[in-house]
Amino acid sequence: MVQLDESPSAERTRDLLRRRKIVWFATVHPEQKPHIVPVWFLWDQDAVYILSQPGAQKVKNLLANPKCSLAVDDSENGHQPVAMDGIASLEPAMLSEELLDRYFVKYREMLAAMNWTADRMVSEYSRVIRVMPTRFLKVT
Repeated sequence: MVQLDESPSAERTRDLLRRRKIVWFATVHPEQKPHIVPVWFLWDQDAVYILSQPGAQKVKNLLANPKCSLAVDDSENGHQPVAMDGIASLEPAMLSEELLDRYFVKYREMLAAMNWTADRMVSEYSRVIRVMPTRFLKVT
């Protein structure tokens, strides 16, 4: 597990990763340019999980290069964001039932606003990306 020692507060970092709904996910396009998109995510102790459509550009990018970065801020004033580099893997199976339950509790209101069910989400966003942080970045 990577230490959260580069952030202003390890507990604050964990809290942001648990509570925030959107993380900016950057991958490397095959043309060696950055590709960055906002995604829903789940933080689970030492990894970030992202559900993606299988044909998404981010998935194609990760097939060629697993290096990535993620960033989330406090969404109030942009101070003390949490940023990390990581290595992503495309998981062979859907999230465990326990992780899926936590994911759908986190996004219940957003799914309802879109008139989506959990089943539809899992059907359309069936590719699981697991990001293991390699370092937390001090952003100044």
